[in-house]
Amino acid sequence: MAGGPVVVLLHGLPSAAETWAHTMAGLAATHHLYALDQRGQGRSEHPGMYSFELMRDDVLGFVQFLGLRDVTLVGHSAGGTVACLVAQERPGWLSRLVLEDSPPPWPGGRRYEIPERPDGELDHDWAVFASLMAQVNDPDPAWWARLDRIAVPTLLIHGGAASPVPADMVAAAVARIPDARMVTVEAGHQVHRNQPEEFLAALRAFLTADDQKDDLDELAREVDAACRLRGEFLLRSGRTATEYFDKYRFEADPVLLDALAARLAALVPAGTEVLAGLEMGGIAVVTTLGRHTGLPCAFVRKTAKEYGTARLAEGADVTGRRVLVVEDVVTSGGQIAISTRQLRELGATVEDAVCVIDREEGGAAALAADGITLSALLTRSDLDRARAGTDR
Repeated sequence: MAGGPVVVLLHGLPSAAETWAHTMAGLAATHHLYALDQRGQGRSEHPGMYSFELMRDDVLGFVQFLGLRDVTLVGHSAGGTVACLVAQERPGWLSRLVLEDSPPPWPGGRRYEIPERPDGELDHDWAVFASLMAQVNDPDPAWWARLDRIAVPTLLIHGGAASPVPADMVAAAVARIPDARMVTVEAGHQVHRNQPEEFLAALRAFLTADDQKDDLDELAREVDAACRLRGEFLLRSGRTATEYFDKYRFEADPVLLDALAARLAALVPAGTEVLAGLEMGGIAVVTTLGRHTGLPCAFVRKTAKEYGTARLAEGADVTGRRVLVVEDVVTSGGQIAISTRQLRELGATVEDAVCVIDREEGGAAALAADGITLSALLTRSDLDRARAGTDR
């Protein structure tokens, strides 16, 4: 759409702009779209010199030549690394960043064998493949170190269990980028091609996030006002604190809890069959979330009761079903990890968890190491910003 918000799409390696055909068709009515053939590929020239930095400079030159501003940059695989370098170099030109199954390569990561050039005619310059893969095998440490320079909202779309990119490294990248979130689509490395509708849905939700941001900021203010208490409080550690976050206050407010669950519903992965709320804070959240999604709920005890049905998970049957773990607040992620192991022992497939608040104390990264992707509606940083705005 001429005059609409600008989206620039960068393909992987080796590929061409046509790979984005379905994505562009889905966004054409609402966005002004550019898909680039990166150097040495598609219809672009074969200059013989290739690196992620040169491709970064190509994108910067393209954007500058057209006078584009407030660009959403979408990159897949190698294109994601190029997009990261653009965001680190010139964040002022961007409004959003989307990385499809591609945080930048990191030192000590997986190394790839670079084969000899295949025989016959190719649709790309073989040197572009060999040059970039050599950089992947020996990446500049600054690519990873400078993730904290990315100053725009960022979405990382991970390809799930079949992806060659470890989920814990995607979570680590999310933790380094100041305003980043992660969505998992079980598709492998080619998310936009293997699951085009799910990819497009995740992308659209992110692109329209500004329309909902004011509402989410207001929810953060309401949660903070309800739950952050001032006074003198004795902590479990024996220390005394002058401030205490009482999570049960938002769970006990039916109007506020309903508004939170309505927004949390957007984080429920496609294909979820059962919502599993954890004792005890997750029970209130999962019941309300079930009303907004129409999905059946299971209530997961910390230990199975020793009488009656003697079940660990009450309510909906979880055996053989794709289950989403639901928690109120996550700190270390320990209880989610324990309950996930128990649910898996019961025959459930559990790969994702959602929570209302992530305290940002390492829970997401710890869960990723256990094969669990955590999505949070709000973070401690969101609540701190809400409090700072209220105190001004």
